[in-house]
Amino acid sequence: MPAKIFPDQLYGELQEGLHVAGYTLERAFQRLESLIAGNDWKKCGAGFKDINEFLSSINLERFRAIAEDRKRIAKRIKQLQPAASTRAIGKTLGADHKTVSQDLGENSPGDSKKANKNKGGSGENSPRLSGEEAAKIAARAERVSVQQQGVNERVEKVALNAKNLGKFSLILADPPWDDEFGKSDRSIENHYPTMKFADILALPVSEIAHDQAMLFLWATPSMIEMALKTSEAWGFAYRTQMVWVKPSIGLGKYVRQRHEILLICRRGDHPAPAPESLPDSVVEAPRGEHSAKPEVFHQIVERMYPDARKIELFRRGTSRDGWAAWGAETQAKAAE
Repeated sequence: MPAKIFPDQLYGELQEGLHVAGYTLERAFQRLESLIAGNDWKKCGAGFKDINEFLSSINLERFRAIAEDRKRIAKRIKQLQPAASTRAIGKTLGADHKTVSQDLGENSPGDSKKANKNKGGSGENSPRLSGEEAAKIAARAERVSVQQQGVNERVEKVALNAKNLGKFSLILADPPWDDEFGKSDRSIENHYPTMKFADILALPVSEIAHDQAMLFLWATPSMIEMALKTSEAWGFAYRTQMVWVKPSIGLGKYVRQRHEILLICRRGDHPAPAPESLPDSVVEAPRGEHSAKPEVFHQIVERMYPDARKIELFRRGTSRDGWAAWGAETQAKAAE
């Protein structure tokens, strides 16, 4: 008899499977359908207040579903969960809520006439619909291209302006590893631009690090070897690690993954933190928005080294108070 798969396992597989090569739209929707056919979705993660919040946590956009599949899935979700909004369904499928409304046949007669006039025809194979799909794909590719150029420019900027940034005694980094070394949640789920391994190794981190400094470097279990080589290339020696345990189980080739690793590396004779500030090596915490690492790790690092001048590499969004930040979505700047 096959082992029972619990709702939280299905949800975890959905979240992690979106980042795995070969994971198909059909497989993903089968898992989603199993969860929303009844009330199992209520048992996932930390709990969701309603079906719309749950659907909004699932992102199937990476599959770029063709119109026929998108319509079929949208209608099935609405059939199983009538309370599901077009916005929530759209967020799940990576489609505009107006497109979902059309898929569900919820347009008013006036809207239909206007659409037919613009299309010069009707039906799901109309030229306008295919044009919209092509435009969305082209726009997404352009956004990634622009972001990727931003990565390249910022790499060059740091290389040229390391002296202006000054030196740091603590560096926290979460590199956007390229897909050839394992599918990245940034590049697939969030279309975050990636960097080649050689480019990550070549980053002039050693130029912004004091002779005595600490490096906290994020890596998935399958990327340990890459991360160790990176720390060495940046001028640091591995010392120990922490583990982030996620709330739900995911996929894996040999084991079902539900953790990531934070390597702790040292440069020179930087002292260890005060004994009273030493954290537990295992931390359980929920996932952050857009796959950002939990802020609790920033708090831990701050307690360990309260007086260190800190910078976070590959930070998404604005910098944390007391930190400098550099990344594809954060301008390089010094902490106040």
